[in-house]
Parts: sequence; C-alpha cells; structure tokens
Amino acid sequence: MLNISNLGKGDKFLFGIYLLVGLLLIFFLEAVFDYPYYETQWLLILDGQNPWKDIPHKNAYGPIYNLFSLPYKINNKLPHVIFFICWLISCHLLSRANSENNKIGQTNTTIRGAIILNPFFFLMVVRYGANDAFLAALTILGLVAYVDKKYVTSGMIFSSAVFFKFMPIFIIPFLSFPRGIFNRKFAVSFGIFSIIILAISWNLWDENIVEPIFYGEHRPSKILSIFRFLRGRFSPFKFFDEDYNIDFISIPLLLLTNIVFIIIHLKLRFDAIYSSVLSLSFTVLLYKVGHFQFYITFLMTIIFLFIYAKDNSVNNKSLTYSGYLLIGWISLIGLIYHLTSAFSGSWGIFRHIIGLPTFVIHSYFNLELFQAMKAEINDHKLSKQAN
Repeated sequence: MLNISNLGKGDKFLFGIYLLVGLLLIFFLEAVFDYPYYETQWLLILDGQNPWKDIPHKNAYGPIYNLFSLPYKINNKLPHVIFFICWLISCHLLSRANSENNKIGQTNTTIRGAIILNPFFFLMVVRYGANDAFLAALTILGLVAYVDKKYVTSGMIFSSAVFFKFMPIFIIPFLSFPRGIFNRKFAVSFGIFSIIILAISWNLWDENIVEPIFYGEHRPSKILSIFRFLRGRFSPFKFFDEDYNIDFISIPLLLLTNIVFIIIHLKLRFDAIYSSVLSLSFTVLLYKVGHFQFYITFLMTIIFLFIYAKDNSVNNKSLTYSGYLLIGWISLIGLIYHLTSAFSGSWGIFRHIIGLPTFVIHSYFNLELFQAMKAEINDHKLSKQAN
C-alpha cells in the first residue's frame, strides 16, 4: 500500500511556483499544437452537432472528452487549466507517496527532475495543452486507488480514462486479474460505469461514438514509431522496394502482443501493476502513430512503478537505469522537436531516423521490466512459503 503523507516545505514551494507559472503562461499565451483542434470539437458540441460525424479533423477522443465543452463554454482556456491542474495533482500524489516509501532508491529530487522540472512535460502540459495530461492524471489516480485497495473507485476512474482516450483499455485485463485471480470489485465497477457512459453517449451521438476506436487504423506512422523509420529514407528495405511500407501490421501486432501477454500474465500470475505498465509500454511501442503526447501517460506510470516496486526490483539497477534512460531520451527528443519547430528545415532528417533509436531504447526497458517481473514472482513465492 502506498503510504501518502504531507509534503515538505521545499516541495510545497516547488508545486506552488509551478502552478503559478503554469497558469500565467496558459492564460497569456495563444493555444498551440492540437489545442485549436480540441476547440473545434467543443464548439461543434456546443452548437448541438455530432462531434465525430461533423468534425473536419478526425480524432481518437472518447465521449468523456466531450464533457470539456462545458468548461470551454465558460472560458476557452479553462479545459487547459483543468488538464494542467489534474496532471499536477497526480505529480503531487507521486511525490507524496515517494517521500514515505523508503524502500525505493529514488529520492524526491529524482522525481522532481524526471517530471516536474523536466522541460518535456512542461512543454506538453503547459505550453501545448495536450489532453494526454488529463489521461495521465486519471491513470495515476486510478493506480493509486487500486494499490490502496479502493477497487470500486479505481474501476470508475479507469472507466472514465478509457472513455476519455481509449489507450488504457489494454491494462484493464491485468487489473481485473491480479496474480491471475479475478478482482470482482474492480471488474464490476469498471463494467457498470462503462455501460452507463456508453448508454448515455449512444443516446446522444448514436453509433458515431465508436469512430475514434478505428481512427488510428488509417493514419500513417509518425516520428517516434519504428514503422516511420521502416518506411523512411534510411530504411534498409528501401534497397528492395522504394515504396516499402508495413504500417498496416502495427495495430494487428499491437493487439496480438497484448493478447499473448495476457495469457502469459494469467499463466505466470504476474503482479497487476507490473503487467499494466508493460502492457502500456507494448501499446505505445507498437502503435504506429508515434506522437510525443502518447508518452506522457506511459512515462508517468514508469515513475509510479518505481515507487510501487518491491525490494527485489528496486535493487535492480538495470531496470531503474533503463527507465530513466527512456524518460531522458523522449524528453531530449521532445525538446529538440520544440526548438526546431517540429523538425522543420534541415532538421527534417530526424523524422526519418528517430524511430529506430527510440525503438531500441524502449525495447531495452521492456526487456529489463520483464526480467524484474520474473524476479518479483520468485520473491512473491518465497514470501508466501515463509508465511
């Protein structure tokens, strides 16, 4: 169970300054990145139109996302403020939990450097207003509630997360079957709340609510994806076929990998939190639309895992190193992306090559995490035998 206590004065001061600076920048700078597209959808909803049928720019956002049209009606910056504050609350929870968990090797200084003082998160959350900040907040809140055995609350939170943006759906099986044992409270809570959201949404927008699920299928691969590298200028397959493109296998491979991993999880009785993070990692790694904002939630769960981790994996320096290496790499590339105006001009070459080193570094983390999971299983068995 995560032991959460009050923050020290230094952390309170840091969070206070971050909140003040963030709010000032949000209100005084013009919206950039995808935020203008968010506004288009919210305006459609306020105008009584179908947000998926009538929108000129398709997206993968679920019905919970549409609720932000209400605060948008009050002030066009208010949804951005909500994304930011909710994300900051999740960071606050991580920092508080970490300050009391003496078993792990990370200090609050490390947490600050990896998240709060990290330019990548500042750009994504404060400057760009990425709605994935809200998804990250829901995910961390849901995981905290789950670890604290508040399974009904956790199920409701994760239902909201899934219907905000569908990516967390892949971790639901692992939370529903921790150690291969059915968690009825979580699963029923998630199921009932999801049915309620689905029924209301269907009544409002009919079958169009399922359109976001299939949106990614027809999108081309993007910067951080290995599939973007494999169809890019420096792909080794270009020697054989100038138009080589295997984007079409991304989603089937993603689904197959998660299905196989669910079977492995049930057979080996892995810990639910470890498996959830690895499943989310597989999803981000294999999804062809490799956008930076998709890493916000995943990187936050890495930090959560380090806080949650048992003694044997805390002492696994390779896992810790691989996790922070991945966080550092995505943060560095994200900063360069911003400073070069999205890899424009001569920096455009990055679009063709970044997918390869990202795949290697990300896969290294996956390998180390799986090794840590096997070690945790042995530790769990020994602990049961001792009791």
